[in-house]
Amino acid sequence: MKKYKVYWSIFNLTKATQAEIVNLQNAWTGFSVPIVGSTLIASDAKHAFIASIICGLIDKAISCLYLEEK
Repeated sequence: MKKYKVYWSIFNLTKATQAEIVNLQNAWTGFSVPIVGSTLIASDAKHAFIASIICGLIDKAISCLYLEEK
């Protein structure tokens, strides 16, 4: 198992995304879609829109990560 040192920087948005970060983003997308869908079903479109904005911001925060192998 590989060990990584995790860095977070807003400037990582302009660099190429690592494969591990892409996998993490895909996992987050798979997790956030049911959240937004269940919010739409249980509540209304306004709350589902807010949930989708929050999930999108978390996705962008994940893309700011950079992993360096130890």
